[in-house]
Amino acid sequence: MRDADNPQLVKAQGVSGLGLRLEDEHGRDVRLGSRGAPLLLTPGQDALTYRVAAERTPAGLVAGRYRAVVDFHLSYD
Repeated sequence: MRDADNPQLVKAQGVSGLGLRLEDEHGRDVRLGSRGAPLLLTPGQDALTYRVAAERTPAGLVAGRYRAVVDFHLSYD
C-alpha cells in the first residue's frame, strides 16, 4: 500500500510521518505498481536483494512500532 503523503513510499502502519522506500540491489527505486527494470539471475544465483529505508513524509511525526506489507509479482522468461 502506498503512503498517502508520498506515493513513492510504502505506507508504514502504526505511525505517521514515515514511509518506507524500496530499492533494488543496484540502488534503483522500486516504483510501486509499475513494472521495474529486469533483474537477471545467473545459474546458481537464486536470490534477489532489496533494501528498505525509513523516510520522512510531510505528515506530522508520530512515533511508535510500525509494520508494512509488500506484495511482489514476478515474471519469469
